[in-house]
Amino acid sequence: MDFPDPRLRPRLLSLAQAFSEQPIAPIPIALHGDANQSKAAYRFFNNPQVDLQTLLHPHYEATAGRIREYPLVLAAQDTTSLNYDAHPGKGANSPGATTLWRGLDRLADITSTFTIFHPSIPAGP
Repeated sequence: MDFPDPRLRPRLLSLAQAFSEQPIAPIPIALHGDANQSKAAYRFFNNPQVDLQTLLHPHYEATAGRIREYPLVLAAQDTTSLNYDAHPGKGANSPGATTLWRGLDRLADITSTFTIFHPSIPAGP
């Protein structure tokens, strides 16, 4: 993955490593309570050069490459609706939201797709 700022790639790789070890942990916990690393992570996610499309593009390409090998691919999909109206200080447009989520409405639909190309081998989300 290439970013205009060469410092972003190593930061992404270190964050990916931390979150692979603790995938559901909040940033400070995943980074073992290191305040400097946590601050750097928040700066990374707030950087205008970092967006979901850019971060997920290599994953989409890798998944597409894996499923091209199979004649039949199933795609199971689910949509979840999020409503932050009951939480006025939270959500995608709150002051603390990172640039990754800004611009989403207070009502947001998130759709995920899980591809399966063999009865026991998931291709990826």
